[in-house]
Amino acid sequence: MTELLPQCSNLAGNVNSIIELCKGESSLRNQQDTSKIEIALQKAISPKFEIVFAGAFSAGKSMLINALLERELLYSAEGHATGTECYIEYAEADEERVVLTFLSEEETPQFVSEFNNYCANSGKLLATPFKVSIHGYETPNKNYFRVLSEWGTPLLEQLIADSGIEEFRTAITRYLTEEKRPQLFATLADDLQSLCITLKNHYQGIYRDLESQPREIEAMKALELNHLNQELKEVGEKLTKHIEGYVNAIVVNSDEKFEEDFKKLKARMVSRLDELLNTFSVRNAYSQATLTHLRNATAPLLAVLVEAFYYLSNQLEDVLIEESTSLVNRFCQRLLDAVRQGDYYRQIYRLLGNDGGIENQLKQLELQLIHALVSQGRTECDRYVRENHNFYNEGTFSIFQFRQTVQQTAQGYDCESILDAEPAIRQLLKLDFEPKVSATIQINFRHTVNNTLKNQLIPMAKKQADTILQQFNQARSYLEQTLEQEAAEKIANNAHKQQEIHQKIEDYNQAINSLNTCLTAMGLQKNHLPVIGEQELEIVPEVVNHSSN
Repeated sequence: MTELLPQCSNLAGNVNSIIELCKGESSLRNQQDTSKIEIALQKAISPKFEIVFAGAFSAGKSMLINALLERELLYSAEGHATGTECYIEYAEADEERVVLTFLSEEETPQFVSEFNNYCANSGKLLATPFKVSIHGYETPNKNYFRVLSEWGTPLLEQLIADSGIEEFRTAITRYLTEEKRPQLFATLADDLQSLCITLKNHYQGIYRDLESQPREIEAMKALELNHLNQELKEVGEKLTKHIEGYVNAIVVNSDEKFEEDFKKLKARMVSRLDELLNTFSVRNAYSQATLTHLRNATAPLLAVLVEAFYYLSNQLEDVLIEESTSLVNRFCQRLLDAVRQGDYYRQIYRLLGNDGGIENQLKQLELQLIHALVSQGRTECDRYVRENHNFYNEGTFSIFQFRQTVQQTAQGYDCESILDAEPAIRQLLKLDFEPKVSATIQINFRHTVNNTLKNQLIPMAKKQADTILQQFNQARSYLEQTLEQEAAEKIANNAHKQQEIHQKIEDYNQAINSLNTCLTAMGLQKNHLPVIGEQELEIVPEVVNHSSN
């Protein structure tokens, strides 16, 4: 069963050749699953058929199998039986073995009874030299052994001839070789059909596209110049989409590096507030209040709080502006690097000889973003000067703390009564500023940043795309200087690609023709696989329908 027809001797090589051709095309590699074909190929080359011999206990199944195989593979004798389920597979010579046997307690195996019945009642021995007698006074087993000892091998050969086992073996062989095995080849061909059609269409498309390309330098130059306006439009659109995607990643918090930078801004604001509260000097604030009003020798708690509010707000503003500037600088540098790495950026250089003003525009944009966020940051921190709207609400800890502090500072009119309340004043400032800073870094300023980036970047990208498109004359002039060399290189490259695809088509057709010859030998002409004819590579002109009114 392992021998193939001469026409199919290179079946595996031809099928693997088709599979490798498919894997060699990057656009098809992930679209086609060849595992099913490989399994079908293995079945066609090394088929494994399962024939079930089922029957009653000690019915003679092992004897039948031994007779079919023409060798004493399974032990078949009185008192033994093969395992309840036994698999027999092909083995090389001298390597045959029985995996499982066990002792049977059956007194009279069924095959003994059938043997005795054949000798006494079948009538098949009447016209033969064998005059076998079965004695009723003997047990079936004794009759069995006596008859075998009297007539031996010739009687067994006669039994085999009468059993029709040769016809059975012939029929089984014909069934497996002429019916079942061709079905395996048909399945393989069916599995290959889809892959071959895909590969054929792919090769035809590439070949026709290359065939349609100009083969003269001037014609190639004219073709490239005709595409120039569309190419400028496409690179501008790619730039716009790239920047839109970049901005959107920030809006939806999926830009990891930007998120890290903004976390640094938030951490810096929190740590700076803690530092300011821990180092805040009531003496300096009191001194500033009295300097403002030289006629007075004392100052109220509210005056100290006013100076504190201005001081903390301005200090936090400096931090927010500094971190915002750093945030924009790092963002714009990453954006510039990303733009430089884009395919469209290299394409712009090829078309214009420069970047079309993209880098200058991004640098100007960086200054605009910094200016916008600095302005927004100042506005945000300027609002810190006002108390939190919940600060004086009845029942809150802040109003309780405020009243306690007022009572403490009202004990005298000199500086000491204010200085003694410094911890309480710091606590008051903490209660007011922490919610305001938290609202800035958690809610307000992130939305401000997102909105600023979106409103500045996206219009800039669209404007830059339009600027690139308007540089058509410059691009044409530049391309005319470089197109001759590019056109010559492209023509040579197309010719090389055409030779490569033509060789692939030849390899494909060679493998397919060989496979079809094999299928024909198996009687499977209807399962032939498609070849690529020369006429199928010709460019078919488009048909234009003219309708009359």
